[in-house]
Amino acid sequence: MGIPDYYTTLDVARDASEDELKRAYRKMVISHHPDRHGGTLEATERFQCVVEAYSVLSDSTKRATYDQGHIVRGIRFEKGGNLQEFVGGFFDNVLGVRSRQPSRGYDHLYRLDLTLREIALGVSKELSLPSDATCKTCFGRGFESGVMPNLCERCDGLGHLRKRKVVRSAIEDCTDCVGRGYLISTPCRSCHGKGTCSVKERVTIDIPPGVETGAKLLIRGAGQSGWQGGEKGDCWVHVTTTADPHLQREGQDVICRRPVSLFQAMTGGKIAVPTVEGTVHIKLPPQSLDGASLRIPGYGIYDASKTERGDQIVILDVETPESLTEVDMEILREMRGKIGDDPFPRTQAFDRSLAKGSSRE
Repeated sequence: MGIPDYYTTLDVARDASEDELKRAYRKMVISHHPDRHGGTLEATERFQCVVEAYSVLSDSTKRATYDQGHIVRGIRFEKGGNLQEFVGGFFDNVLGVRSRQPSRGYDHLYRLDLTLREIALGVSKELSLPSDATCKTCFGRGFESGVMPNLCERCDGLGHLRKRKVVRSAIEDCTDCVGRGYLISTPCRSCHGKGTCSVKERVTIDIPPGVETGAKLLIRGAGQSGWQGGEKGDCWVHVTTTADPHLQREGQDVICRRPVSLFQAMTGGKIAVPTVEGTVHIKLPPQSLDGASLRIPGYGIYDASKTERGDQIVILDVETPESLTEVDMEILREMRGKIGDDPFPRTQAFDRSLAKGSSRE
């Protein structure tokens, strides 16, 4: 048995470059694939010859031995074996499904709303993040077994184009085939030709106490999957604070504006106050003034080390009565007559200043 002419099989010159070999091989296997010719034994054997020729000529050591006149056998698949499995491996390694350079995945930005309580004390949150997983139907190829793609005519199946820049040329991915080297006429029904399917990935993040609204926390490796085994991107968690109906943050302190009735402010007693740890009851001193502040130590926001904590400041908003009846008003007039003006020194001082001004005129 003579030495097969692998160069003639691939229709290339004996000094063909690596790119020329690859380009010719891709055209040959797509045009001679058994699925395009009814899967006959003759078509399968032609396809085998093309695969064997390239497996020798694409290996520099085997090619050198072959060029010296020695018999070198290349890859062969068993007759009656799993041709589809073989073809799948061929596309992975030759047509560019897995030959592109690995690239890092994109970063995700996740907006996380936290309550003031969670901000104050710190919390662990489980996030559901979108992620890409290799399609289990087509194994990332974009087309299913038994389907043959078409060679990209723009790049001749190489998957890249050489662009002439001002100083030097650069190689860029072909925009028609997105670097694959082939075009998919019948995309995979599961991933629609993308090669990946969207899944949800659960990730837990520890939110430190005292984190500021607008802060961005990093979860490494929780972003988009990389291309062809490339590194996964990261996830940036953008922290926002949901509005609390009673509490506001001011540094490490928590502010609460607490309405109290005029009678409560005058007589004092216990009042309920909302805090980040629930409702507490504090003492309201008698004769409390509007705008006065009461401090609840240690009910503010922890710092990042959890060693120091702010206070809660309760600002009193003294409310005067509304919608009083005539009976209510009579009671107040009687009360005023009994108490007199002595308990209201500022009012008396103001009235006296007005009286002095009138007398000078």
